[in-house]
Amino acid sequence: MILASFAALAWLQGSSCLPVPESNEVALCVILRAGSSGDPSGQSGVTHLVEHLLFRRGEPGSLDSAIEALGGRLEATTYRDFIRIWVTVPSEHAPVAVPILGRLLEPMTWTDDVVEQEKRMVLQELRLRELVPSAVLKERLWQAVFDNELYGRPTGGIPSEIAALTGDAARERAQQILRTAPITVVAAGGKVEGLRAALDTLARASPNPGGGREAPPASAKRLEGEGYGAIGVALPWDQEALSYVAGQVAVEALAGRGDSLAGRRNLVVEPVWEPSGAACLVGVLYRSGEAEQVLELVREGVKLSDEDIERARESVQRQWERSFEDVESLAFWEAFARAWGIGDAHSFTQAARNLKPEHVRQILSQLAGAA
Repeated sequence: MILASFAALAWLQGSSCLPVPESNEVALCVILRAGSSGDPSGQSGVTHLVEHLLFRRGEPGSLDSAIEALGGRLEATTYRDFIRIWVTVPSEHAPVAVPILGRLLEPMTWTDDVVEQEKRMVLQELRLRELVPSAVLKERLWQAVFDNELYGRPTGGIPSEIAALTGDAARERAQQILRTAPITVVAAGGKVEGLRAALDTLARASPNPGGGREAPPASAKRLEGEGYGAIGVALPWDQEALSYVAGQVAVEALAGRGDSLAGRRNLVVEPVWEPSGAACLVGVLYRSGEAEQVLELVREGVKLSDEDIERARESVQRQWERSFEDVESLAFWEAFARAWGIGDAHSFTQAARNLKPEHVRQILSQLAGAA
C-alpha cells in the first residue's frame, strides 16, 4: 500500500495498487471527498461546475486528448459527498497517465470567460438529463427521502443558481476542494506494481483520519413521475457495508432477479441502489401503469421466506464477485471503501456472505411502510 498526498494540494485519504495480472488495462480512480452536499447556500451546482473546470487545463479538451492519445479514456462524476475521476489506459501507458491525472488536482485560477463556458456546458448537461424521465425520478427520490436541504437537492445543481454563479464563487469552491478535500487514489489492473515509482513522485504524508459519515435524517418514500413510479429508502453506511448490501438483496428479491418471485420480475423496470458517502439509496423503479401490482409486491415483501432471501443474497454475492473482474469497478469500490473507512472492495462481497435474513427484512419492512 502507498500512503501519499498530492504535494501541498490536499490530504490523501489513502492509496493502493491492486494487481490484476490477466488484465491488459489499468484503471486509475481518484475520489475527492467533496460533493454537492457541500455547495454553499444559493450556489447549488458549484461543485458540479468545479468538476468541469478541473478538466480545463490549457486548451479545451487537452487532458482528454492526452489520455486518448494513450488509447485511454478520462471521465468524472459529481456525487453528493464526493467527486469521482477515473482514467483507464492500456497497462503499458499507465505510468504516463498518472501525472496527467495529477494535473487535474493542481490549484488553478480560471478566467471568468472559462467559467462561463463551463457553466453553459453544465446547463446543457442538465437539460439533456431532464429528457430522461427515469433519471429525473431517481433524482427526485433522493430529494424526497432526505429531510435535509443540502443532501436532498440535485447533485447536478439547480439551473437558476448555476446560471447566477460568479467566477469568484467557482474559484473559491475549487480552491477549497483542491487544497483541503481528502483524496483517495487507487490503481487496479495489469502491471500496477510499476506505478509505485510514479505515485512516489507525489509528496508523501499520512492520510487525514478526520471526516465522519453522519447520515442526514431520512425516510422511505414513494413518488410518481412521468411514466414511472419509484419507491425507495435511504440507509446509513456502517463499517461492514451490511446496510447497503442488505438493501441490494431486498431489491433483488423484489425484482425477482434471484428467481424469488418468478413470473413477476418484469414489474420492476430497474433496481435502485446508489451510494454516496453518508448514506445510500435503495429501491425500485416501475412503470406507472403497473403501480398497483408493484405496491402489492412491495407490501408482500415482508412475507418472503428465508429461502427466497437466500437466493437473492447468493445472486447479489455473485454480482459483486463478477463486478471485481472489471478493473474500473474494482478501482472505484476499493477507492470508495478506503475513502469512507469501510475497509476495501472485498468488504462488499464479505458483507453479502455474512448477511442474515433479518437484515433484509428490516429494509423490506421500511419499503412496505412507504407502499
